[in-house]
Amino acid sequence: MKNKLPKILSLLIAFVMLGGCVVSYAVEFVPDGQKYIIDGNAGDVSSNMLSLDVSGVGGSVHLSYIITNDNGDFSYTFMLPEGTEPGKYSVRITDADRGEIFSCDFMHADDEKKAQLIEALNTADDAETAKLALEECVMFSMYAYPTGFELSKAAVNEIYEKIAETSGFATDNYADKLGEIFAVASLKYANADYVDKVIDEYSKFYAFEREKYYSLYKDSDDADAVNQMFLKNEFDDLEQIRTVFNEIAVLHRMYKEESPGGVVRIIDSYKDVFPENVTGLSESEKLKLGTKVLGKQVNTMAELEAEVNSVLNDNKKDNESSGNGGSGRGSSKTSGYSAGVADIVIAENNEIRTSEPDFADMRDAEWAREAVFVLSDKKILNGYTDGDFKPNNPVSREEFVKIIVCAFGLQTGQAENEFSDVPDGHWAEAYICTARKNGMINGIGGNEFGLGQNISRQDMAVIIYNALQKNGISVMSEEDSIFSDMADTAEYATEAVKALKSSGITDGYADGSFRPLGTATRAETAQLIYNVLIYCGEI
Repeated sequence: MKNKLPKILSLLIAFVMLGGCVVSYAVEFVPDGQKYIIDGNAGDVSSNMLSLDVSGVGGSVHLSYIITNDNGDFSYTFMLPEGTEPGKYSVRITDADRGEIFSCDFMHADDEKKAQLIEALNTADDAETAKLALEECVMFSMYAYPTGFELSKAAVNEIYEKIAETSGFATDNYADKLGEIFAVASLKYANADYVDKVIDEYSKFYAFEREKYYSLYKDSDDADAVNQMFLKNEFDDLEQIRTVFNEIAVLHRMYKEESPGGVVRIIDSYKDVFPENVTGLSESEKLKLGTKVLGKQVNTMAELEAEVNSVLNDNKKDNESSGNGGSGRGSSKTSGYSAGVADIVIAENNEIRTSEPDFADMRDAEWAREAVFVLSDKKILNGYTDGDFKPNNPVSREEFVKIIVCAFGLQTGQAENEFSDVPDGHWAEAYICTARKNGMINGIGGNEFGLGQNISRQDMAVIIYNALQKNGISVMSEEDSIFSDMADTAEYATEAVKALKSSGITDGYADGSFRPLGTATRAETAQLIYNVLIYCGEI
């Protein structure tokens, strides 16, 4: 967007035949308070010098030369002498070889006349008197209607009404006050055919380049699409227009994301723009929202909130259909864990309990209750025979492998056991062999799986990353998607950890760390697998 003053005469184009060539002259004549500005192009020039004559009452009032560059471009500003009488004047630009290349008429107002016109603006008390005052200001070159587009009837009526409501017009501010009124009404009632021209015409007043998220607009490969989004929003003043600008810049950036996790990342990165009922969603709800809006242009925050309500209603229906009545499936988080860390849940061996999923001890991990409930209902994880889930217990490598195999619906058939530490007939043998056959695990080296060891968080990330890729699910690793303790992550796990962060599947802990060498609890594991399934569109 470029700064442009309102134009009284825009783009006068003349065609002149010179030696068989057609040359076009494009000239703009712009009133700017006490000054008059002429910008244009004179085509091929021989001497780089044009003659300017401004004449009117009593003859010539301003004679001068205009210097062009080698391309014929020029810009010239002049003021009429003090005491010049008000009335009709003409501007004429000529070239020594080609004669006249531009001319136009305009009305000039002296200081006394300007004071009268400004007083008319201040005393206008209804739309009709405001209309008359504005028309006289335009006639005397004190202001100009936009020329790149035609104002709608609704916009014109609002302009008159706003002038009638506005006071304090003065010599040094009337043009800006009128400009602000025109800028708001023109954009408010714009249509798809000329909204870009409106934004260009009044960019001086919108000043989007000073807004916080202007870089998103500037860097967009489709800024025109962002401009069109204004048409879906409502606003009544410049401040609201700037607020909407930041919102639609972020919403359009969200539209460009290629995964639900990417949508979550946008929501988390621009929290100051999104409403509280969006930023206040649990991580799993954000992922569900990301799935709903993925590839869908959301034009307003009201539209996004409607999608949020859809997510919450879906959750409510799930609760009711499961017979849980909504109790205990809250998604609030507690303590320092940010729901969605690289973790999944556990389907134990002989201690699995396959019936009632509403575990008695989930009060210790309320933030993961929904994830545990859903995964239990899907038979991906279970609790213990005593009715507890034991959310704070660690997860073994074989328990995790069973969960990932079940989560991705892999059939455990005949597969060779390649690990020396996994006995034939062990309850996890079929899951481990299936995961190995599908390229999801490699073991810990030395031909060992690491049976009985608690799985590290970075190994969880690697297994999930492998599982996603082997199942044809794209997940990108972005260089800037890192945790504060990324240096502690093993080289073989770095890409996987970054990918899960980039996708929004995991956000780590509240302090910004991932703790790659630490172990995950059963609750943390449940939340992560739940996020994985949402990312895959399975929930």
